[in-house]
Amino acid sequence: MRGDLGARHQRVFLRSPAPSDRDEFIALMRGSRSFHRALATAPTDDDRFDAYLTDSRRSDFEAMLQCRREDLAILGCFNLSQIVRRSSSSDERIRARQVALAGRRRELRVA
Repeated sequence: MRGDLGARHQRVFLRSPAPSDRDEFIALMRGSRSFHRALATAPTDDDRFDAYLTDSRRSDFEAMLQCRREDLAILGCFNLSQIVRRSSSSDERIRARQVALAGRRRELRVA
């Protein structure tokens, strides 16, 4: 995600978590333990928040905080995990191989 995705006219926006969010985020997660219990383990202490920040920098994980634009208060969080990202050069090599193989198939059929 990396950055603010909200439009100026919206009441809320998404942003990446930062170390300065620690106290507010932990308080919010502690206050919603009963909600999260069936869904996930929410970071409710310093060590788990540090682990959450570490995870947020992984390429296969995207952490987003939903914040109120008016006062920048954290309202909640969204996490996406097991993200598969492919570089364009890798994709281009795969496509080039597919084209080369398709060309060979045509040559074999003509012969």
